[in-house]
Amino acid sequence: GHKNDETLTVVTHDGSQYVNVDTTTQNGIKHAKELHLASSGLADVAMTSYLYDAATLFTNNDNTVHGKCFTLLRHPIKRAVSLFYYLKVSTWEMDYNSIFKDMSLEEYARSKWCEENWMVRFLTNEMK
Repeated sequence: GHKNDETLTVVTHDGSQYVNVDTTTQNGIKHAKELHLASSGLADVAMTSYLYDAATLFTNNDNTVHGKCFTLLRHPIKRAVSLFYYLKVSTWEMDYNSIFKDMSLEEYARSKWCEENWMVRFLTNEMK
C-alpha cells in the first residue's frame, strides 16, 4: 500500500493511472488531504463512499480548486437483491452467516437482516 508515502506520485497499473492515495477509506482521505491531493493537479476524479470526509479535501485555506460531486446509484431493490445473493455464498467473509444459505429472497426481505434504507441514512450523514 501507499499509506505511508510522503509525496504524491502517479502509479500505472494495468494500463490505467492512479495517484498513490486511497480515497476509499477515511484514513486514506485524511492522508490525501495532508498531501494536498486536490491542489496537486494529479487527479481528475476521487472515488469514495465517504462524501463528507472527501469534501474536506477541498477545505484547505490555500486550495483554489473547487470540487464537483457526482454519484452513481444502483436501484435500491436491485442492490438489496444483489446483497442477498452475495450473503448466500460469501463463505470467505469473516462475518459470514450460514443462515442465508437456504433462505429464500422473500424470507430475507421479511427478516431482521434486510437493510433499512442505508443509502438514505448515509447520504444524509445520519447513520443512527
